[in-house]
Amino acid sequence: MKRAVVILIILFITTHLTIAQIFIVSESKKCFTSDNKKLKKGDTLIINSVFSIERKGKLTIRHPNQWYSSYSTPSKYSLDTLFAKLMSTREYITHDSIFNVLKEKNISQCDFPYKLICKPIFGGYATSYADNIKQETNFRVETTEPSIKIEWNYPVNYKGSYYILITNMFEDYIDIKVTTDNFIDLNLIPYKRQSAILYKVISEECRESDTNLIIMK
Repeated sequence: MKRAVVILIILFITTHLTIAQIFIVSESKKCFTSDNKKLKKGDTLIINSVFSIERKGKLTIRHPNQWYSSYSTPSKYSLDTLFAKLMSTREYITHDSIFNVLKEKNISQCDFPYKLICKPIFGGYATSYADNIKQETNFRVETTEPSIKIEWNYPVNYKGSYYILITNMFEDYIDIKVTTDNFIDLNLIPYKRQSAILYKVISEECRESDTNLIIMK
């Protein structure tokens, strides 16, 4: 009886882990599953999926923690092997740890009910959020300095923490900073090899700022 229970538990855990590892196809060209079905944008793959890429083909998939990876070399691929190799890289470990922070704080996928305002512009109208986090820093900054001061305004009385999420140009997480102030002196030296970074401010209420760009010369 005990042996049967143990087997059931192992089967449950294995099934649960397999279901949890769902990968979304975000781009596909000349890619096929193991049973020769053409992969399309929006299709799902699981950890034990096998696929092939033909000549001049490409496949980009989104991992469960929002990481994107692309493959274009013509070959047959096993997703579990690719994923195991990816998990051992420093970049993936960094991305994953930041994703876990966002998930733990329930700010990984914010959907705050902002109030929309409509303003006349160039003979038409443009909509924007009335109560999101407003940055004082320019949308696009080019700098040769080793650091930059980022400031923002919050629309209501707030005493929680702010999370400054920093990504590369592909929106892969590369760093996260936490402060209770409405400003931060961001050290740019660790990101010099990126040449350019994106960042936004997120509150524990799940309000967000627009995404800004810093180009380092």
